[in-house]
Amino acid sequence: MKLRILIIVVLLPGLLPAQSLSLDACYELARSNYPLLRQQSINEQITALQLEKLDLQKLPQISWNAQATYQSESIEVPLNLPNGERLAQPKLNGQTTLEANYNIYDGGRIDAAKTMEQARLNVSQQSLEVELDKLKKQVNQLYFGIILSRAQDSILLQTRADLEVRLDQLQAGEREGVVLPSEVNKLKVELLRLESQRDNLAAQVNRLASTLGGLIGRAIEPSVALELPANPGIPSPVAVGRPELELFQQQKQEAVSQLSMIEAQRKPQLGAFVRAGVGYANPFNFFDTNLSPFAMAGIQFHWNILDWGKKDKDRQLVQLRTEMIDTQKATFLHNLDLLDGQYIADENKLQQLIEQSEAIRLLQEELLQQTAAQLEHGVATANDYLIQSNAITQTRLNLKLYQLQLLQLKIDYLTDKGLL
Repeated sequence: MKLRILIIVVLLPGLLPAQSLSLDACYELARSNYPLLRQQSINEQITALQLEKLDLQKLPQISWNAQATYQSESIEVPLNLPNGERLAQPKLNGQTTLEANYNIYDGGRIDAAKTMEQARLNVSQQSLEVELDKLKKQVNQLYFGIILSRAQDSILLQTRADLEVRLDQLQAGEREGVVLPSEVNKLKVELLRLESQRDNLAAQVNRLASTLGGLIGRAIEPSVALELPANPGIPSPVAVGRPELELFQQQKQEAVSQLSMIEAQRKPQLGAFVRAGVGYANPFNFFDTNLSPFAMAGIQFHWNILDWGKKDKDRQLVQLRTEMIDTQKATFLHNLDLLDGQYIADENKLQQLIEQSEAIRLLQEELLQQTAAQLEHGVATANDYLIQSNAITQTRLNLKLYQLQLLQLKIDYLTDKGLL
């Protein structure tokens, strides 16, 4: 009863932390704190600007042009005018024009380009999701590292409390002259060794907490309470919910979106134009050699009737790109399927180690109680007790390690499958 009370008193301060975090909360905090997340809004702004640029192409395009030339010779009519002058174009010419072009029908090129821009945005955003999903494995390693270190420290605390009780008994025997001082010193040395182990574990917890705090963007005290995740059930069969699968789908849609542009480029284009300006001489009137205004309006038609098989080649390229994406997806799923066998083997191994360690722990606890009674009556030495004490401590550490490793194995497996 004294031993239990002492353990509770020692552990009580650690049961009242100032913070509390769950694994899911760490996932969300790590995601929101990751700098790459800000690229999502940047991608959206870029796409919005690209779409606005494409919409502007539907508006009339207005341009101002100017030109001046001097030629060594010019056209001259071999006839004399009534005033005796000969009719000829001046060698120095200049003109300035204001021109407006309006695309009446573009064959769907602008709409196809907008579809491609939206497909590129979807691929970029899903690529970010793939990168953000990788944060979960980092969180798992740090989160469970802290939990394991604390579990090991609690076991060492339990061992220390037991040794302190035995130390009090030996010191009482030393005062009565029935126990040698060397036996007392052996327990003191062991207590110092335990404190050294606990100091190493405390330093490890500090390092892991600092790294996890930097990852989630929140300062974490070493005493923060981390909620132990519930033992998850593994569904059968195990589905795959990884963001890479959606990325493969978006990549295929991006490739297919090029087909609409390929079709649009084979369609005719129709446009209208208006051109007005001032020229010297008048470019539309051979007989007007003075500075004169001029204007022209009309429609333009363009149709590339023969492309020598370019359209078919482009379609084949799109087909090859989609096949390549399908191959990458199949390879990705194949590698994930390999995890099933590895998981089953690791789970069976840990389950066996847990059962063995539990059986060993029960036997060692009986031996430790027997050795403690012998030590109290002077039949056993401190060395005998320390050997049993160290053995059961190591067994408890191993048991806790295997239990947490099994839990982390399941969490990591579900993370790899995209189910967390």
